[in-house]
Amino acid sequence: MLGTRTTASDAAISTLQGKGFTVTVPAATDAASVMTMAANSVENFGIAYQGKTLIVEPVDLSQQQIYPAEGVTVMKFATREEAEAYIKENGLEYHPE
Repeated sequence: MLGTRTTASDAAISTLQGKGFTVTVPAATDAASVMTMAANSVENFGIAYQGKTLIVEPVDLSQQQIYPAEGVTVMKFATREEAEAYIKENGLEYHPE
């Protein structure tokens, strides 16, 4: 869908991202839109684990992507705190080699 960004559309995107949805918007073509997009970015964090072994600790998904291998579970969270709470609640442990 094409259209002009508004406060309402930015709020709608933030709401969807807060509920765990991934929203992709076309690249901005003017400096004002680029600056607004940067100011309104929402951090989403992801983890990856297999069994009880944490493979990827919470990472900011706006900076990188997680592509899971077979048998690996990837979870996404609105905040780092939510990711860390999930790790603790599920007894996941990180074992660096």
